[in-house]
Amino acid sequence: MHTAQLVAPLFVAVCLAASASAGDAWMQEWGAAPGFAIERDAGGFDFPTAIAFVPEPGPAPDDPLYFVTELGGTIKVVTNDRAVHVFASDFMDLEPEGELPHDKTAEIGLAGLCLDPAGGHVFVTFPYQDAGGTLRNAMMRFASEPGRFSLRPKGELPILEPFRDDVSWPSHQIGPCAVDGEHVYVSVGDAEQRGAALDLDSTLGKVLRLTRDGLPAPGNPFRVNDDPGLARNYVWASGFRNPFSLAIVESRVFVVENGMRVDAFLEAPAGLSHGWYDSDWSVGMNTPMVFYPSVGAVQLAFLPAGHPALPAGHGDRFYLATAGPPAEPGPSTRGDKAVLVLDYDRESGSMRAVPSEVIRYQGEGHQAVVGVAVGPDALYAVHLFPDARGETHILRIVADPDGRYPVRFEMAEEGEPLLREANCLGCHTLRSRGAAAPSLKPELLYSRLLERLHSEDYLEQVAAVDRLTAEPFVSWAAARRELLELEGRDRVQRWIRNRVLEPRFDQADAQMPPSGLDEARAEAIARWLVDEGDPGPEPWLVPVAVGVGVVLLGALAFGVRRRR
Repeated sequence: MHTAQLVAPLFVAVCLAASASAGDAWMQEWGAAPGFAIERDAGGFDFPTAIAFVPEPGPAPDDPLYFVTELGGTIKVVTNDRAVHVFASDFMDLEPEGELPHDKTAEIGLAGLCLDPAGGHVFVTFPYQDAGGTLRNAMMRFASEPGRFSLRPKGELPILEPFRDDVSWPSHQIGPCAVDGEHVYVSVGDAEQRGAALDLDSTLGKVLRLTRDGLPAPGNPFRVNDDPGLARNYVWASGFRNPFSLAIVESRVFVVENGMRVDAFLEAPAGLSHGWYDSDWSVGMNTPMVFYPSVGAVQLAFLPAGHPALPAGHGDRFYLATAGPPAEPGPSTRGDKAVLVLDYDRESGSMRAVPSEVIRYQGEGHQAVVGVAVGPDALYAVHLFPDARGETHILRIVADPDGRYPVRFEMAEEGEPLLREANCLGCHTLRSRGAAAPSLKPELLYSRLLERLHSEDYLEQVAAVDRLTAEPFVSWAAARRELLELEGRDRVQRWIRNRVLEPRFDQADAQMPPSGLDEARAEAIARWLVDEGDPGPEPWLVPVAVGVGVVLLGALAFGVRRRR
């Protein structure tokens, strides 16, 4: 195995409001974006890895609401009254070396979970050891009551035949599954077998499509016969390193591929080859969104437009759980140990916005966000490790229009990594002169901007922009007025923030493209440049026109960093 990449944290936690009670201490570990709040739902789980909701749960208090898998091999079901029941256990023959759940670099166990409401089936994926001790991939189909499901299975069907000729591997094992009508999709890592992802006679590095009975689905792009042991009969798409995020939307397949240093969100139509062959360049093939650095993508969920889980404006988007590097305690890089929102236009095949966090871990311990699902009343998230009090709860993400949730996340004071990862330094320089765009060296920018923003020339420039009737000038009129009400340091910091968000907010001919960053990141960049550039006790300050490119988030892992 390769050693997991160590990444310096970019985030720091925000202190809880003074009014927070001792019973709310868990909130200190979870920051929410503006407009969102976090609540705790059912608890008492042992290293949970995935979550799946019953689409139309029954009305009784003891009717199943959602299922949760645990790394060690237990499936639990949570009922409407939030009681937690053991649905199934002791079906996974796996005896890895060491204390698996407590080994924060081991990535193997019960991983994928999906429900078939029409048939009442519960599908799970996992590795097992065959009679010779070889690690192989497997699925299990548990029978339950169609529609509403049940608290205990009524039968089980092991699905082993498709995977019989391929080994598995810690980290790059079989992963998530998804049911779409008569078909079951499942993604499988490449088991670190060089070239296997491109080999149609191997299930490794693939997205597979099966019938609900575990047989080759009719219409698969490479299907040649009914042989349940022939790998190519199952292949839907190939060429993946570790596709550990999978979602089906209107029978279209979406994946987040875990690369080595970059990850990729993409659509996987029938017959696609993603091209993985020991190169992060191949991870970027056929994808509208590349995440750099990688963040450890795990479970992927889609919130339809108009769904009541979140208010209008948050639907028609994907939500992604990211594990980050769980071997490293504390918060990690941007996008790690978080739930991200991916705003993807399925008609054009392009991203409408840069991904951003909805919630993020900001505690001091080991943690990974490994599951996300759309419930009837909220977005739900799963964290792998217990919190500082030794408790593991499913988290509910709800709307917070009044801003009552006491913990918001902020960016760390480390501004240079923010600039570098946002691609600002592709045009600007930070420590020298001579770039195509102005230098961002804080002490140089400070004096230049301080003088410029308090000059008569700048006031005339703003007055000219105020007379324009096109966008974005009209929408930013209030921001320009607020800026001129500030003085010194405050004016410079606000100007940088606005410039990062919309370069033309006060300049009609600005050549810098919009960054796509959220307000928290723009504010963090502005604050850092001002703090570094302010020479002393003067009440003024100065940063620069920060050219910010696309923030590349990343994805990778299932419960633990899958970078091995």
